[in-house]
Amino acid sequence: MKYEDKQSSELLTEIKFQKTLLDLPALCYLFFLEYKTVYKKNTLLDYAYAFRFFFNYFCDKNGTLVQSFDFDELNKLTEENLREFYNFSYDAKGLNSTRKTLFILRTFYNFLVAKKLVKENLVLNIRMPKRIDKQIVFMSESEMQRILDAVDETESNQRHIVAERDKTILMMFLHTGLRLAEVIKLNVGDIDIDNGMFTVMRKFDKHSTIYISDNLKSRLKFFLENRKPDEPLFMSNQNKRFSPRGLHDIIVKYRRKAGITKNITAHKFRSTFGVKVYSETKDIYLTADLLDHFDVRNTTRYYVPVCDERKRNTIKNLYN
Repeated sequence: MKYEDKQSSELLTEIKFQKTLLDLPALCYLFFLEYKTVYKKNTLLDYAYAFRFFFNYFCDKNGTLVQSFDFDELNKLTEENLREFYNFSYDAKGLNSTRKTLFILRTFYNFLVAKKLVKENLVLNIRMPKRIDKQIVFMSESEMQRILDAVDETESNQRHIVAERDKTILMMFLHTGLRLAEVIKLNVGDIDIDNGMFTVMRKFDKHSTIYISDNLKSRLKFFLENRKPDEPLFMSNQNKRFSPRGLHDIIVKYRRKAGITKNITAHKFRSTFGVKVYSETKDIYLTADLLDHFDVRNTTRYYVPVCDERKRNTIKNLYN
């Protein structure tokens, strides 16, 4: 996509988002204020659409205005109310859209529970509809190395610094399995380089300790010199905290330089980390913990079929 086309697309998304905000109750604004610098514009728009669909359902049913829906009304909703909404969504929008809406509402309710604005996350009691599982996409060892090798180390000091930053970002994804938003939120003060670990804010405002490899540790030292604790660990070329689009563009840049046609994203780096951990350890609980999976069954569903050679070896050796 050309730069002008990308700018035009992002502007259109922002316009749609701002317009949708006008259709939402004020209680949604707190969520967007918290996450506007974490999520991509398209993701924020998806959340706004889901919120509008959710609140319109209850307000249309009760004959009230969406804008008047407040925290008192939200706390009056029961599990039965949410099940009725689930059935309505399933009939109106189908399986995949309903799954997406429920996931968004779980995140929203978790945020409100953490802020003590609602009593409990009732959405957690609504079982997600099953879907056909897709096989995870991950990188081979050679593809990982090709992407890292593609980082252009030039003689120019400025370009050398940028290249060092970019390679460290790529290694951060590969060596930790962090989500895109989690890397963006890292500050200098989060890193405990002496003990080879750092603290990160994960989903649902949960703090986790992440241990780092020696290779990553030696690279991170460069970014901690003469830095203030509250500064972003990784700064863009404009000396600001990276946006989701900015980090995504770095991955795309080196994927193209490496000549890899596979659609490599930050999540593919995460999948690659998960595959590598499970392949080395065969410990599904450790893999789930390192990936910060809410339910170990999801880890089992996606990672065991990819990594497990037991079926192949059993059949191969069955009659030998």
